[in-house]
Amino acid sequence: MMARTENRWLRWIPGFGPGSGQWLAVVFSVAFYIYLGVVLFRIGSAFAVPALSYGSRALDLAGVGAGLAALYLCATACGWTGDQPWVTVIRERARRFAINKMAAIGFVVFLVLICAALLAPLLAPYAPSEQVDPARARYQPPSQDHPMGTDRFGRDVFSRVLYGARVSLVVGVTAVLLASLFGMIYGAFAGYIGGWVDDVSMRVVDGLLAFPRLLLLLTLLALFSNSFVLVIIVLSVTGWMGVARLVRAEVLSLKQRDFVQAAVATGVSRTRIVWKHLIPNALGPVIVTATLRIGLIILLESYLSFLGLGVQPPTPSWGSMVFEGRDVLLDAWWVSAFPGLAIVVTVMSCNLFGDGLRDAMDVKTG
Repeated sequence: MMARTENRWLRWIPGFGPGSGQWLAVVFSVAFYIYLGVVLFRIGSAFAVPALSYGSRALDLAGVGAGLAALYLCATACGWTGDQPWVTVIRERARRFAINKMAAIGFVVFLVLICAALLAPLLAPYAPSEQVDPARARYQPPSQDHPMGTDRFGRDVFSRVLYGARVSLVVGVTAVLLASLFGMIYGAFAGYIGGWVDDVSMRVVDGLLAFPRLLLLLTLLALFSNSFVLVIIVLSVTGWMGVARLVRAEVLSLKQRDFVQAAVATGVSRTRIVWKHLIPNALGPVIVTATLRIGLIILLESYLSFLGLGVQPPTPSWGSMVFEGRDVLLDAWWVSAFPGLAIVVTVMSCNLFGDGLRDAMDVKTG
């Protein structure tokens, strides 16, 4: 009895559950304890950094706490064992994912980037907009005080890269989630209803896909005042069409299956069939496509920021940081090089992660 009680409590401690030997549980457990160590060691610095123009100290600490809670839940959940079908499926797909070493590396790198972005208030030595004696501190090369140097205003590039990760990742993940959600609902209803509704819906999608996306982005952002929320909305509005076509194709196949026909025969409404039977079974391709599109959205946000149409100063953004260093590439290469390197690493990790997830789930995407 005591042994069973101990096991019951151990399952709630990351790295001590019965299934903690699984590679995914090991990764999340290690990430949790490193994250927790940084929080305990650097929590005092969060109160020393002044509130930012686009946020507050409370919001920063809330993000740190949310990241810690998410890592804890992932680490403990991956350490559980059971005979439920969904547990077996996840374990098998995680094993297939781990076979692709580059995909596993991409996943780990992406996890590290997310943790670094959440921990920015604790890891950044300076506030991203802090200017300490700009006349003397401008364009200082990488040093012990400034690991990535300073820009023309004497601001620490390392701190700005960390806070810029927040902007790029939040824009990328949020825009992809919103676009995937709308595209999934649109495509599911169009494919299931069929007939003229499906024809009209797909012609709308074809027309939007035929319009150059970058031109549409520039037009919408030029017509309205730039803001963080507007950038996310515009990227979402212009990115749902591919998901809609993908989900429609899945639904056209799924609605012929026996379980859907049985639901129709029992009088289940169309809305319930779509939400309960079709959308859950079409989630696999959507998850894979969304993972692959995060890198694309981050690139688009960087393009817009480089052109001055993305997130506006003084909020740090990788694209705007590259733009700020374009005139001093030979004399102060670090101003553009480090945010540019951050963009490359993030996009590559997203693509590797998405490719491995596609192979693990055995999903064919176009």
